[in-house]
Amino acid sequence: MDGPQFQRDVGCGNRSTCRWIPPELDAYKANCDAVLDHGNGTMGIRVIIRNSGGQVLASCSLVSEGTLNVKVAKLMATLKCLKFGIECGLTLGNIETDEANVVKWLQNDCYLDSDFGLIISEILDLRDKMGGVDFSFTRKVANNVANKLALHALRIHNDSYWMEDYPSALGRIWRLICLIILFFFSLCFVFFLFAC
Repeated sequence: MDGPQFQRDVGCGNRSTCRWIPPELDAYKANCDAVLDHGNGTMGIRVIIRNSGGQVLASCSLVSEGTLNVKVAKLMATLKCLKFGIECGLTLGNIETDEANVVKWLQNDCYLDSDFGLIISEILDLRDKMGGVDFSFTRKVANNVANKLALHALRIHNDSYWMEDYPSALGRIWRLICLIILFFFSLCFVFFLFAC
């Protein structure tokens, strides 16, 4: 992949480290996800758009009535992601989701005659109007911020939008992660000093 070598670590527990890989220089990448709440009959959709430096340019948490199956919900999240990018005036180069089948359907123009074929057709039409957007799969742990935004939508029960920002709760989580990393490196430095 061309572009900067910058990569952001994402916590993966005991699994091998997962990374959010930025788009090429001067390009925009979006991560989207959907969460279903069958008990309340709602669906939360989240979108986060970043530049090649990893800075958040825009994000949103959307909630809608009704529950679908997971794959259709992920298709709806992808559609909302494209529309949100257009509304923000950002030409997306890549959209990542954690549903591999959805990516396969969009890459291969599959299931256009299925129950959810209209959603796929609308996504592909918007993709073409934007000059071609790549769809790619990412592991759920690398799509963590988008997941948190979808859960946020289910908690607050209304749509929220942020430009060049994200909810303060996610900022606190990010600061905590940075403090833990700083503490770890401080311990390593102290250990190194005493070892010499």
